[in-house]
Order: sequence, then structure tokens, then C-alpha cells
Amino acid sequence: MRDLLARAAVTLVRRSFRNALTLIAIVLSATTITALFGITAGSSAQTAERFSQLDSPIIQATLPATEWENSENDILQRLVGFTNITRAGTLDLPQDTASSLTVTAPRWGTSIKTNIAVATAQGLMARQASITSGSYPVSESVSARDPYTVSLGSRLASELGVTASVNQGLSARVSLNGTEMAVTGILQDAENQSELSTAVVVTPQTAALLGLLPPNRTLQIRVTENAASTVGSLLGLALHPQDAEAVPLKYPASPEKLRASLMQDSQNLTLIICVIMAIVSAFSIINTMQIAVTERRREIGISLALGLSGKDISIQFLLESMLLGTLGGFIGMLIGSVIVAGASLLLFWPYILPQEVLLIPVAGIIIGALAGLIPAIRAARIDPVELLRST
Repeated sequence: MRDLLARAAVTLVRRSFRNALTLIAIVLSATTITALFGITAGSSAQTAERFSQLDSPIIQATLPATEWENSENDILQRLVGFTNITRAGTLDLPQDTASSLTVTAPRWGTSIKTNIAVATAQGLMARQASITSGSYPVSESVSARDPYTVSLGSRLASELGVTASVNQGLSARVSLNGTEMAVTGILQDAENQSELSTAVVVTPQTAALLGLLPPNRTLQIRVTENAASTVGSLLGLALHPQDAEAVPLKYPASPEKLRASLMQDSQNLTLIICVIMAIVSAFSIINTMQIAVTERRREIGISLALGLSGKDISIQFLLESMLLGTLGGFIGMLIGSVIVAGASLLLFWPYILPQEVLLIPVAGIIIGALAGLIPAIRAARIDPVELLRST
């Protein structure tokens, strides 16, 4: 067996020029597979990290409609014992279904269909939305404050042309479905968020007067890092003791679950591409070895005449194809690893190379063995007597 392996290696070196294209094809396939594994892992991890940065540690608690009758202070008093809650308040984000609201700037005659957000100052602060000019909306009783006031998202205010007036401390007014309202502030949404930038923001009192109260009251509850599950397990009972199950909670997305999901989707795609690459490599080896059998018929016949068995000839050709697959897989794995390292360095991704890439040379052996099987059998069936007669 050792002699046959040596003969196979020598033959590959002697026929290196003819095997070059096949070796290049195998190397390219192995390189592509390695790069796909590494880049997929790195990009998935980076994407998950970016999503975790975009996602705020906020729990959304949806209270029954009856909670609109209670003041903000009464509701927040129920959360006093939670040390992991940093801010909380009412904020019902704009929904697409509320896009029938028309806001008009009388001074400029501009009308825009947009959404409405019902919020208190505490809710906006919990989201980390900021006031660029003017002031936060004030949630107090109707008798204490003028309820006909609104805040505008920064982009909406710009499109209506009211930004300059508020910046200069002048009175700016808009009309909501025909009801005239004073603009008290311009809102900048939280970093990496945009829902509030195109919305009209009103207090619960103002929304009630305009008949725009949402069916449920939504609280935005900002918690400390990694405390969402701990706080959430007690929130329902604290906010609505009568029926804790009546308070649905929406938790921040888990970066680990997101990464696992992204990795699974990417691995499925990578698997399909790997199968295609393996088939291409197998056909390339089959083609090369078939040509080798045809070109080396005289050599095979002489070897058989000198005493080598058909089994030895088939094993030699099988070893040649296996060495070709192994060498191409190993070189491709090394080149692919370098490509992944370079891409990670340039794109500032984490360098992750899954352990599966170590199986690429092994896969090269298996593919080489399967691809070389037919040519090896064909070589073993050559009749030396018939070959000598033909020459």
C-alpha cells in the first residue's frame, strides 16, 4: 500500500501540468467554502451586535383601556419598588392604522397626512427622545393646562415649515383635522429610531378631547442592562393586580437568539453553495482521472504485464484522486482563512472561523475517493494482451 501511495504521489507530480486546472478548481471551491463559513459567521455576529445596539433595554407594557382614567403619577407609583427601572411613562407609538390624521400649517398652507403618538414627558424620556426646541408636553389636568397643544417630530416640523418659529420662541400653530393647536416643542426621536420624527405627539388629555385615545395604554419601561426578564416577571402583578395576565409585555430582542437565527439562515445558504461546489469539484476530478486513464493505457498495460494486479491499479488511481482532493482542500482552506482574516480586518468584523472548516480537507479525501472510483474501476479492467496487440 505504501508503494502504491508513493507511485500515486510521483504520478501526480509528474503530471502536475495536466492536473493543474483540476487542482485550481478544487482549491477555488475549498477557498469559497472556507470564506463563506468565516464571512457568514463574522457578518452574522456583527449584525446581531448592531441589532443589540439599536434595540433599547425597554419593556413595553400594554394596560387595559380603563387605565386611561388614572393619572400618570398613580400608575408610576406602582413601580416605585423596582430598583432596576430607570425611567417609565406613557408612550403609544404611532401606528400605520392611524395615518388618517391631517396636520396643516396655516401660515404656509401645507397639509400632510401623518400619524399620532400619545405620550407623556416621562414616556418620551424613557424612550430617550429629546426636545430640540420648546418644551416637553405637560400631562396635567385640563383645567390646569391648555389641552390644545401638540409637539411635532423634527422631520414633520421641517416639512410643515414651523421649525424656525419655535426656534425663535414665536407662536407656531397647526391644525389637526380642523382643530387649531399650538406647537409647544419640536421632538428629536431616540438614536437609531425614527417613528416619532414624522409624528404629531399629544398628551393623553389632548388625545381624549380629540377622540384619538388608543384602545389600550402603553407604558415604555426602561430597565438596567440584563434586567428585563427579572423585572418583567413581576410587572404584570405590579401594574394590574386584579389580573396580571391582562398586561401583555414586549421584551427587547435577545442578541443571542438573533445571532442564532441569522447563523441558521446563513448556514442553510452556505450548505447549498457547498453542495454545488462539491459537485463541481467531483466532476472536475472525474474528468481529470478519466483523461489520465485514457492517456496512460500503455503505462497501465505494462504495469499489469509486469505483475501488478487490477486491484493495485485501481487503488493507485483511487489514491491519486484522493491526494488531489486532499491537497486542493487543504490549500483552499488556508487561502480561505486568510481571506476571512483580511475581510474581518477591513470591515471591522469579529474574526470567527467555525471548526467545520477543518473538515474541508477530509471532505476533499471523500470527494476524491468517490470521484476517482469510476476511473479506477475502468483502469483495472484494461486487458494488457489486447493493449499490446493494438500497439
